[in-house]
Amino acid sequence: MAKDKARQGQGGWRTGAAGMWTAAAVAMLSACGGGGSEVARGSALDWRTALPDSGVSVGPAVQVSPDAVYFRPSDVATLRQLERASAHVVASAGKAQRRAAADPSASEVGVLLWGRPMACGGTEGGAAGVAAPSDAKLQTLSRLTGLPSQRTPAATRWSSEPANHDCGAEKASESGATAIYVDTQEGIGGIGMVTTTGFQADGKRAALRPLDANGEDGSGANAGTAGSAMTFRPPQRQAGGTLPWSATGAAARLRTRQQVASLTLRRGTQATVQVRQLLRATFVNADCVKDKRPAACQLQYELDTVLARSEVNGSTAQDAFELNGHVTLEPARGGAAVVRGGLGAPGETTREPHSGLALFTSQGSATQHGTFAPRTFDATVSLDQLLNAARMVAAQQLGVAPSQLSSEQMSQRWGNRWDARDAWVLQSAEVGQEVYNPDDAGRVEIAGGVLDLYAGSQALR
Repeated sequence: MAKDKARQGQGGWRTGAAGMWTAAAVAMLSACGGGGSEVARGSALDWRTALPDSGVSVGPAVQVSPDAVYFRPSDVATLRQLERASAHVVASAGKAQRRAAADPSASEVGVLLWGRPMACGGTEGGAAGVAAPSDAKLQTLSRLTGLPSQRTPAATRWSSEPANHDCGAEKASESGATAIYVDTQEGIGGIGMVTTTGFQADGKRAALRPLDANGEDGSGANAGTAGSAMTFRPPQRQAGGTLPWSATGAAARLRTRQQVASLTLRRGTQATVQVRQLLRATFVNADCVKDKRPAACQLQYELDTVLARSEVNGSTAQDAFELNGHVTLEPARGGAAVVRGGLGAPGETTREPHSGLALFTSQGSATQHGTFAPRTFDATVSLDQLLNAARMVAAQQLGVAPSQLSSEQMSQRWGNRWDARDAWVLQSAEVGQEVYNPDDAGRVEIAGGVLDLYAGSQALR
């Protein structure tokens, strides 16, 4: 068994009246590929003991299947998908547009820059624009992210622009903007991401401000946040889609190599500010969606690869971080269930602290709390762990303990095939960044990138 850390605490999350802060935007990235000094093993890791965190994966070598999410920046087919993604970029605080970006019938690749658009004189405006950064701006982004940009065509770069182009000197900052780009060089390319808020180098605020106190849905959900993300959906080569758990003993595997080159955490007042870089994957029960809306049949796993915050009363994000997982229902995401938590060292299982139920197990780097060179984050979700999350959702809605749920109650919530291996489908895999900067005064920024990602299946035994 894996070594568990189920300590009490909030897992480094900032909570308030509106609940845990997180982007409601569904936008991640899937990337995969080799690289680094990965430990390739022909069989699954023996989980009897936890291993030191050396920044690499101790899981087996990736076995790429035709229906897995597999992104390589230098792949020609992937480049064509990225070029088509430009038609699906949105930059808005509007939940309707975010849901459109998350639509499983949408394109294979989606890009999302989100926040509260700013127009003239620092006021709110209409929908902010999205454009390809100039070559000069691209070089600045490259310096921030630490990823190259020499092979980045205009079709694979996206940046937020001020909402009003006729503001003259009063418009939002031109020197700092939230942006995503993809460099297609073999071995060293990747997805560069910069998410920034607050006053920039030219003394003006970034074009996308954090959501105000009303949040995304008018009730404070995700207030104070802004972000960027990229979504890759698996190729639907079969009617059943990608089935991570279909083979006996198989688990879903989420693996990504990432880096963070720069962080800025400047508080404008005494408010805590925080940044995240994360990996998401959305699973859906195909039997459940026959009778219910898709969001009600989803489980979204959201794993922190980076969590850093300003120091408050001598406490940093690393000091406060607890390796706990939490399962919540998100009204701003159409009622979807979200499983959140940090990653431990190889062999450590993240659990929900009150029930003790296991949610996922790390076989790579632990969650980081500052800048770092490329590291591999790798996690598995067994079928039992997925069903633990499904039980917690049903238990919250019925007001009972997970252990008290009957199979009939689970069938009513998730469908008659709620525990079937071939009923749960991988819908998307994403990578994203978020900043929490409630007063939008100080500059709060994260810049890094994703070198590869795999989302698919792994044999545990």
